[in-house]
Amino acid sequence: CRSGVAQMSLGELTARVASRLSMPNYGGSMLVFILYWGLVFPTRPPGIPVSGTDVAQHGGNFVVMLLDLAIMGQPLNLLWLVHFFVFGLIYIVWTGVHFAVGIYRRNEFCSCGGESYPGCEVTPEGDKCLSLYSVISWYYPAQTTIVVLVIAFVVVPFFALVWWVLLRLVTYVQGAEANRHRGYGLGCAAWRAEFSWDMLRTDPGPEWVSWFATSPLLPDKFYLVGRAFNFALMGAICIWFTSVNPGYGLLMYLTNWSNYLQLFYLGIAWFASFKARQELHAAPPIDFGVNNSSKSSLVVAP
Repeated sequence: CRSGVAQMSLGELTARVASRLSMPNYGGSMLVFILYWGLVFPTRPPGIPVSGTDVAQHGGNFVVMLLDLAIMGQPLNLLWLVHFFVFGLIYIVWTGVHFAVGIYRRNEFCSCGGESYPGCEVTPEGDKCLSLYSVISWYYPAQTTIVVLVIAFVVVPFFALVWWVLLRLVTYVQGAEANRHRGYGLGCAAWRAEFSWDMLRTDPGPEWVSWFATSPLLPDKFYLVGRAFNFALMGAICIWFTSVNPGYGLLMYLTNWSNYLQLFYLGIAWFASFKARQELHAAPPIDFGVNNSSKSSLVVAP
């Protein structure tokens, strides 16, 4: 048993971080996409056109994560939704802090409908809102608590399940080799391992090389290019909306939290893949097998 981070290589460390961030990023991109177009957009004041940055921030990010899902080699385990839950909990706490401290926001998306009410004040300079989102307004704690509980215990698990099913379908389409690569199996032992609390450790151990070095979809020579493309595409989206709306609000809204986290994840996932390929080329030939825990093993050929 190793005694911690000090004994890990840089590649394994980044692989562990990327694994822990996988579900918050895949699930978060869908959460932003669905909640914005389903709940937030319909409540915007009339007459405000849909901008390119609206589409990029609340749809382009989702497309990028779909692309990454198609080419990545690492698995997604359903119990990793705990990390997604923690991410959402941190943001919910932030909405309460924002309200309690009394940070007003004033922009074209904040409208009191011409009449002041708790949390929304009509001023000559423009309407001011204490709530970041109309559906999460802590001036109405009972209503907001219900919304938060539904998001935490219904929406978040549902989106995690959707991504888990998507990857299973992608793996099935890619064939038996992809199943072996990600350590997916169809037997009872494999399903028990899928829901084992041991999977919450998200510790690939020596398997990080097999998870991050190759893609079941792309040829080896295109794999790093594909992951770099996703990172660059997400970076372009972040630069675009940051340049259009500099300063105010960049760290306030869930959309921006999710997009910046996706950029970070895609960057370290590319780096982990880069280091894994270095390890792969430096090591003897390996066989991507399946061990008893249903996770792919790194087995050095004799």
